[in-house]
Amino acid sequence: MKIVEILARYFLVFWYFICSYDGWAYLIFDMHPFGAPGGVFLPALMETTYFWILLKVVQTFIVISLALNYKPALGFLLSLPITVVLCMLYFFELPHFTPMAILLIISSGLLLRQYAKNYRPLLEK
Repeated sequence: MKIVEILARYFLVFWYFICSYDGWAYLIFDMHPFGAPGGVFLPALMETTYFWILLKVVQTFIVISLALNYKPALGFLLSLPITVVLCMLYFFELPHFTPMAILLIISSGLLLRQYAKNYRPLLEK
């Protein structure tokens, strides 16, 4: 594994850890460690408690999977739809997070290329 791919992987671990920490702190302690969310989409999403819990469970699995190298291809595959939604949120509703969205796209592209051989059996006839 190249150093760039390792950095991309641990950047995703770091970012998803921050996201899951913030979400669990809101769910369990009703606090926002990194400030109250702005905009319309994120507060509405947080009010749908059942979905918010599911999202935080998946993000926690992603962090454990990528950090501990336990089925990292599965953890990364689960992160792709969340990354797409995060990038859209950052581009359209929280423009000051645009650099993070760009880093998420670059990291995901590098890891997609790295784990492509693991996904080939899913696409074969």
